[in-house]
Amino acid sequence: MGPLTLMSIFQIIGWLSVIGVVFFLYACVYKNWSYFSDHNITYDRGIPLLGSMWDSLTGSRSFVDSAKRIYDKYPNEKFFGMYDNFGQPGYVIRDPELIKQIAIKDFDSFRNHSFSIPEHCDSLFGRSLFSMTDQRWKDMRTTLSPVFTGSKMRVMFSLIGEVSQRFCTFLKYELVDGSLECDVKDLFSRFSNDAIASAAFGMEINSLKDRSNHFFKTGESLSSMFDGFSSIVKIVTMIAAPKLANILGMKLITEKDAQYCRDIVKSNMEHREKNNIVRNDVIQLLMDVRKGLLTDNTDDVEESGDIGFATVKDQTEQLGNKIQKWEEDDLVAQCMLFFLGGFATVSLTISFIAHALAVYPQVQEQLLDEIKRTEEKLDGKALNYDALQNMKYLDMIVSETMRMWSQGGISERKANKPFDLHDDKGSKITVEVGQAVLFPMHGLHRDAKWFPEPDKFDPERFSDENKGNIVSGTYAPFGLGPRACIASRFALMECKACIYHLVKLYRLEPSSKTQHPIKLKAGVGNTEAEKGFWLRISLRQ
Repeated sequence: MGPLTLMSIFQIIGWLSVIGVVFFLYACVYKNWSYFSDHNITYDRGIPLLGSMWDSLTGSRSFVDSAKRIYDKYPNEKFFGMYDNFGQPGYVIRDPELIKQIAIKDFDSFRNHSFSIPEHCDSLFGRSLFSMTDQRWKDMRTTLSPVFTGSKMRVMFSLIGEVSQRFCTFLKYELVDGSLECDVKDLFSRFSNDAIASAAFGMEINSLKDRSNHFFKTGESLSSMFDGFSSIVKIVTMIAAPKLANILGMKLITEKDAQYCRDIVKSNMEHREKNNIVRNDVIQLLMDVRKGLLTDNTDDVEESGDIGFATVKDQTEQLGNKIQKWEEDDLVAQCMLFFLGGFATVSLTISFIAHALAVYPQVQEQLLDEIKRTEEKLDGKALNYDALQNMKYLDMIVSETMRMWSQGGISERKANKPFDLHDDKGSKITVEVGQAVLFPMHGLHRDAKWFPEPDKFDPERFSDENKGNIVSGTYAPFGLGPRACIASRFALMECKACIYHLVKLYRLEPSSKTQHPIKLKAGVGNTEAEKGFWLRISLRQ
């Protein structure tokens, strides 16, 4: 075969590939281009392939700010249409009552996340509670609920308290002449790393001292899996075309990180079983769950005022049956999800709290007064879970921080049954099976209709006198309904314990590099500050 003939074959293949791409784009985008106009529904068109939230995908706006941008465009609509990646139609739900209806009352029509990675694409993330679907998710959620009750938090608090105290004590060695100017996100990432290592994996680590430990490096790697445009392309491909993702060998979690998680969980369990060791941490609780030793704790009753305003109320009763057969990766996947959620989201939340305390010194002083009163009541005893939960002003600060800069600023669900949406004009549209609905919680949190002066940091919104004015469905930093974050108690406990010990020993102040007001970092990923969290930390007298 001559070179001219061979070149002609390559040209034909090239043109066929172009034609195939054109038909693929048409199938994904243009066939849906008139979907909302045909149904006479207000919608945001966005950009082909990138969808309505194109500015976050192109790196010009943060993910939650992108959702807020389109939320603000339609202030008079209960809901409106939007286009997801690859031009798939979905809905943004603005009305709090409708959000509650979808997330709670009619949950059975929206059981799953629209963002769900199949198990055959990623064996660990696909087995995690977040990514599971339908009955398997129901059974796993029912099985895991007893792990995160208030009584279990009381037992685990000693581990978090020890890590918090050790972290704040060792921080003294980082100071120069009694103070330190730094991006505190790195410090709190190290604290969160050590807290998760202790409370979830039974490992004692000091990441301020051993700054390159393997556990911390794995946390950094796991938390970066959603960063950057290439990660989004990978995720979209795994959701929209899982077979293609399999062929291309795409995975969210690298094999190196997955194997590390498997190794530490397996070796930990084997060591405990061999030596009859019992430790009050997540691995122990999951081992007990797998053996059927953990009950539902029907007597685990808490007063509503003692659990923290942002805490998710468990709504998993009668969801499903207990998981009877646990494979090793089932247990590892839940530990990995705990690792992933705790490493990035908790450290960022603490960073936002620290920033608020630094730029609002009167708030910091009021918190310090509450800490002193708590210390007096403890009378020399170590801080405990109940004493921490009784700190109302600390809870007000955390609740307001999560209103302004929630890590759960967007929630989404996918319809598994047809569902009718009715607007105030008498129109109706049916959400079809497979279509997504989005809850723009960051938009609601920053809406003056629900929170007057929304850009003002004001913990008094959550005082006993004022929190009753907050409209149900407008505040949900951990999500709503049975799909809400299962570990909200743990996350809040971790944040509060760290801030307690930190403010007790140190003064937080703005530095020359502090950005205030904070602008959010552009792109898809966690909610974090554009220029970091630069503060000055000084030792109190």
